[in-house]
Amino acid sequence: MQEGNSEKKRKYRLVITIILFIYTLLFIGGAIAWPFIYARVSEDNTTEFTAIVSDIRPIGFYRIATDEKNAYLMIFLEETVVNMNILSDLSVGQQIIFRVRNRNINMLNDSSQSVELVSLKIDGVDVITLGSFNSVIQTMRIQATVGFAVGGILFLLLTTISFLWYNEKFNAKK
Repeated sequence: MQEGNSEKKRKYRLVITIILFIYTLLFIGGAIAWPFIYARVSEDNTTEFTAIVSDIRPIGFYRIATDEKNAYLMIFLEETVVNMNILSDLSVGQQIIFRVRNRNINMLNDSSQSVELVSLKIDGVDVITLGSFNSVIQTMRIQATVGFAVGGILFLLLTTISFLWYNEKFNAKK
């Protein structure tokens, strides 16, 4: 009876070690992938559009609907806005010039989508610039990468401890 119970504990320890190792890989993968997911924006990897505002809602920060595009145009990060007064005065019928990432262009015609603005001009005045957007994203990218790396290191440490615990019990059995 004792040997069967010992075998169950050994399998349990092995499963814990494997799960911890999987989490380690996920966190390290996140640390590697995150900088590529939120890469710097530029005129080369974004496209500029002009549209007329049809609706404005301060949902999630700002959600702008236009006559020309079906998707909502979103400003998710208040920190990217360099001219809040102009944005606050935005009204229906005004023309805006905005940029979105090239990978999001196809989403503009889908009414179920929200597309993040990476630059915005209202009446020729910059409200969000590529520089302000990149500055905020750079800070977020560093924080996320450090968080993923620290998480990966912690899970690697836990995996190592669990593996040594598993081996110690396994070797003691021999």
